[in-house]
Amino acid sequence: MIDARSARHPGVHTFAWLCAAQIISLTGSQLTSFGLGVFVYQRTASTTAYAWTVLCIVVPGIVASPFAGMLVDRSVRGALLGGHAAAGLCSAMLALLVRFDALRLQLVLPVVALASICNAVHAPALSAAIPRLVPRGLLARANGVLELGLSVGSVAAPAAAAAILAAGGIWYILVIDAITFLLAVAIVFFVRVPRAPAAESSERPHLWKGARDGWRSGASIHRVNVVSSYLHGVLAELRTLPY
Repeated sequence: MIDARSARHPGVHTFAWLCAAQIISLTGSQLTSFGLGVFVYQRTASTTAYAWTVLCIVVPGIVASPFAGMLVDRSVRGALLGGHAAAGLCSAMLALLVRFDALRLQLVLPVVALASICNAVHAPALSAAIPRLVPRGLLARANGVLELGLSVGSVAAPAAAAAILAAGGIWYILVIDAITFLLAVAIVFFVRVPRAPAAESSERPHLWKGARDGWRSGASIHRVNVVSSYLHGVLAELRTLPY
C-alpha cells in the first residue's frame, strides 16, 4: 500500500514536471528524426544520404553516453538544462537553414550529430533524478508513468511528423522541435533536484577518466545484460526512424 504522505511528497511534483519536460522534448526530437530523414531522402533520392542522416541521429549519442553520465553525476539539473538548450539551438539552426533554402547534407549531418550528443544526457539524468525525488514506495509507479508517456510520444510523433511534413514542410517540424526544447528548458529552470549524498572522497574524477571507467564497468556486466541493454537501445532508436 502507498500512504497519502508519499503521494504528497514535494519531490513527486518535481518529478511530474521533469517527466513532462522529457516527454515534450523527446516528442519534438522524434518529430525531427522522422521528418528530417524523409526530407533528406525526398531532396536527394539517395539511400546513402538517408543512411548517413540516420547514422548521425543514432551513433553520436551512444558514443557520448559515458561522458553524459559524468555530467549528470556532477549536476542533474545542469545537464538537463544544457542538453535541452543546446539541442534546441541545433533545431533552430536547421530551421534557419531551411528558411533561407541553405539546407545541405554537409550542413545537416554535423548539426544532427551535435543534437544527438546533447540529447544523450536526458535518459541518465532522469534515471538519476527519480530516486532522489520520488519516495521508494512510488518508484515503480513513477517509472511506469514515465515509460508510458515516452511510449505514447514515440508512437504519436511519426504520425504527426508525416502529417506536418505533408501539410507544411520540414520547417514547421523544426520550429515545433525548437519550441519543445524551449518549453523543456523553462520547466527544468524552475525545478530543483536534490544532490546525491556526498561520496567518501570529495575529489571529482576527471571527465575522461570517469567516462573510461564507465566503459570498463559496462564491459564487465554479464553478457546477457549487455545484449538486453543494447537491444533495448536499438529498439528505442528504431522507433524514431521513418518506415
